Amino acid sequence: MIKIIFFCLFAFLCQSVNAQTGKAKVVETAEKIRQLYNGQKYSEIYSLMSPDFKIRMSEKEFSDFMKKNIFMSYSDMETCEYLNEEKEFYSFIGHFKNGELRMNVNLDDSSRVQVLQFLPHQSMPRLKILNYVTDNPKQSTLDTLLERVVKDHIQSPQNCGFSIGIFENGKDHFYNYGEIKRNSKILATQNSIYEIGSVTKTFCGILLAKAIEEKKVKATDDIRLYLPKEKYDNLKIKNEPIQLIHLANHTSGLPRLPDDLDKQPNYDALNPYKNYDKKMMFSFLKRVSLVSEPGKVCEYSNIGMALLGLILEKVYGRSFDELVKEKICMPLKMNATGISLDEERTKLFCSGYNSEGNETPHWELGDFSAAGGIRSTTGDMLTYVKENLAEKDEALKLSHESTFNNRMNIAMAWHIVKTKQGNKLIWHNGGTFGFSSFCGFIKEKNCAIVILSNSGMPVDMIALAVLKYLQQ
Repeated sequence: MIKIIFFCLFAFLCQSVNAQTGKAKVVETAEKIRQLYNGQKYSEIYSLMSPDFKIRMSEKEFSDFMKKNIFMSYSDMETCEYLNEEKEFYSFIGHFKNGELRMNVNLDDSSRVQVLQFLPHQSMPRLKILNYVTDNPKQSTLDTLLERVVKDHIQSPQNCGFSIGIFENGKDHFYNYGEIKRNSKILATQNSIYEIGSVTKTFCGILLAKAIEEKKVKATDDIRLYLPKEKYDNLKIKNEPIQLIHLANHTSGLPRLPDDLDKQPNYDALNPYKNYDKKMMFSFLKRVSLVSEPGKVCEYSNIGMALLGLILEKVYGRSFDELVKEKICMPLKMNATGISLDEERTKLFCSGYNSEGNETPHWELGDFSAAGGIRSTTGDMLTYVKENLAEKDEALKLSHESTFNNRMNIAMAWHIVKTKQGNKLIWHNGGTFGFSSFCGFIKEKNCAIVILSNSGMPVDMIALAVLKYLQQ
């Protein structure tokens, strides 16, 4: 999935800070914020804020930020450790269940909070990884370029490993860097399995295109035709309903995520979609207010794509995993790709590491799978992007056609951009807490690339550097 924002800056700094309240009072307030935060009492935290703060941010905006951008990523703040005093605020280290953040706090003369800021923090600086393992022969121009581009990334302690597949001049090239599990010294291969995150959405887009080609559905169908037989009058604005194509190109007006994600049974912030089932989703859809008129504004929506997956399941009477394997993977002999893994494939599953370099659990997306639940290899994924590049299948062609082009150009899940060299790049990236991915292809240059990483750090910059070379 395109990443949940891990590190969010939230601060309204005054032009000048008034005479500062003493350290003891600030420490007391920081601890109170911690306790209220753990109880998810965001309104009570908001009541501590200064009048100037409240003018700049509403209570709802504040509560939404704390819930969706902090709590859902980091869970409880176990301790709040005083760090030091800066010129404009006091700094604390928030030790959360799922990581650490630096929390800056300051009070006005009335002991109201006028500065509250969350920043990335890594308590122990880590040394560069100099002795990384790789199978790059470092002989050809492409080898040399890749080594130069990947070097800084693989030396970062935040990363662990990369598997890269490149199609150039009619040939496949595979490169692997780092480890499948930290300190194992075991290099990945083109058969090592990664979470591909939101690249899964392109599979969902292709399945929609196939359903259209097979005359199972129409792109313009009102989604309510495929929902439980209840009233969903809220899923339209000005008599414009959400159509299937709006789910595929993120113009449905649905939010990015449901507001009750953390209300699912046994909610785990490290595995945030596992138990959010279709019953919860349909219940959410009955009360949601669309943020824009369907088809008018492109706003990335994970719940929209998850819903499209459930609709396709209903249309075909098979699970999303079964549809992906039957209609896409089996014809291409992509035997290592899918949501469920057999025992043999599970042994090839890389460990995942978050953006701080700490190991994190594999994601299980359940009924949210169409938004980001597929696992795959660079071997399979290079086959996948090459098939998309060739466009021999009419459904593939259809899935690449632009369906919305206003600031963002989107096909059926695929993004379309014109490169600086004047070529059309069709691409998608992805990320879960422990993995990142990128795949894309350029028809004018008959080239394609796949990058899979077992780290939450994005790999887009590597991909863009290689694509620049491939367009020479």
